[in-house]
Amino acid sequence: MIAAQPQLAAAHAALGYAHDCRGEYAAALAAYERALQLDPGADAVRGSAAYLYERKGQLARALAANLQVRDPARVRFLPIQIASNLNLLGYVSAAEARYRDSFQLYPDSAFSNLAWPSFLFAHGRSAEAQAALDEALKRGTDYAGLYLLQAELALARGDAARARQASLHALRLRPQGSLAQTVAWTLDAQPRPAAPALRARAQELLRSLARGADPLNGLDAALLLQLAGDPAAALDALRRAQAAGYRDAAYLRVSPLLAPLRAQAGFATLLARNQADIAVQRAQVRRAGLLPRETGAATAAP
Repeated sequence: MIAAQPQLAAAHAALGYAHDCRGEYAAALAAYERALQLDPGADAVRGSAAYLYERKGQLARALAANLQVRDPARVRFLPIQIASNLNLLGYVSAAEARYRDSFQLYPDSAFSNLAWPSFLFAHGRSAEAQAALDEALKRGTDYAGLYLLQAELALARGDAARARQASLHALRLRPQGSLAQTVAWTLDAQPRPAAPALRARAQELLRSLARGADPLNGLDAALLLQLAGDPAAALDALRRAQAAGYRDAAYLRVSPLLAPLRAQAGFATLLARNQADIAVQRAQVRRAGLLPRETGAATAAP
């Protein structure tokens, strides 16, 4: 379709969506950006691009794109996307209000149901996170991410049996999901492969980063390499995830899955590098006048 009608914005948007669904984020962004050049009023496409900007670590650009949406009704998850931008930029209180409101207003949204308890968990509020997750699980939005969070919360309080059960539930909901499988192995919910197989799987995930895939693949690879008994390589995988755009330092600080890596000497350096990049992007956001009026001051360590 693009070859026949290269000026058709919808064709580029469709191509972007196809790449997006395959986790080919760099190619998806290029197609979305071309669609927006051809049709600047395409709010749904702008929202999709904004989501990927955040995934690639371009937080200031993501917030700018989200705030340029003219018709919020066209971007279903706009409040959550803005909340996530603000959270990663260190404006935690402003993010919290948006996450809470979305959780209350959209009980049928799997993304709202996951976003609020995940935020609470990442900020060390485990009891509140569990209460919110319990409520979310009663809403009937079966989603693998909810059970992966359940597994982490259970593991954090020492309930290994419940953690394993939750990881298997996540894997049943998303049997092709690499991270769900990795978590199940990490928790010994399933027999894990031998170290060479774990390393090979991790290397394929890391190669995907070079092709513009989701930076979360680097986190997945880190867990696999940790399982393979190679903490130095696991930490390097986290560095590569960070280089690809991963910016959720709060999660890195609290996840029980990553506890062994937090003891590594280079972990603090990785967090410091993240903090420095966030500080630069916060300054960009302030200079551009993008912060919502009620945002207030940033936290010290995003």
